[in-house]
Amino acid sequence: MPRTKKAPAKKAISKKAPAKKVTAKKVTAKKSPAKTTKRVVANKTSAAKTSEVIKLVANLEKELASVEAQLDKLQAKVGKSEAKQLKAAETLKAKRNAAKDKPTAAKKAAVEKARAAVSAAREEVRASKKAVVAKRAELKKAKAKLAKANTASKVVANAQAKLESSTAKAIARIQAKADKQIAALRKKADRELARREKAALKSAQSTQRRKRKAKVAAATVAVETEATPAQSN
Repeated sequence: MPRTKKAPAKKAISKKAPAKKVTAKKVTAKKSPAKTTKRVVANKTSAAKTSEVIKLVANLEKELASVEAQLDKLQAKVGKSEAKQLKAAETLKAKRNAAKDKPTAAKKAAVEKARAAVSAAREEVRASKKAVVAKRAELKKAKAKLAKANTASKVVANAQAKLESSTAKAIARIQAKADKQIAALRKKADRELARREKAALKSAQSTQRRKRKAKVAAATVAVETEATPAQSN
């Protein structure tokens, strides 16, 4: 009986899915917590206080200048009042001398009038000097207020400078920390990308080897199939 031909056993070739393209992950910097919120608020508050102190100093300087101008006017008025008093005193003296030589009712009235003028001038001088004393006291208070305001301005300026310095240092620290985290994330992403690329390359090479082996096996089976009928004949 003729031998039955056995069908050549086909080797099952496992098809693997093609290697996926490896794409690099985008590295995004982690947002640092809002640590500087309080500092920002403090900066705004400090700036507002600084502005208020500057306005206060400016107002006090204007007030001081006004008081000094008023004091100068009062001192000038005192000088005029004293000159007026001196002139009234000289007039009174002249009227008295004239009344002594030839005393008359008119001359006596003139003496009384001159005496009243001297008294009025004296009161005017006294009132002017009193006003000067009061204005000097006011000037002293204004200077004291201005000195305190200047001291407060310096204190606020120093506090503002310290706050700005500490804020800048804090921001620098946060920025350095963020940069460090970004560098670490990038390094990790680069390592992961390199590992995936290596794995993809290895998988592609393995697939190519399997394909070559499958082709060789198929070619061998075809040759054996062709050789078998020739031998049977």
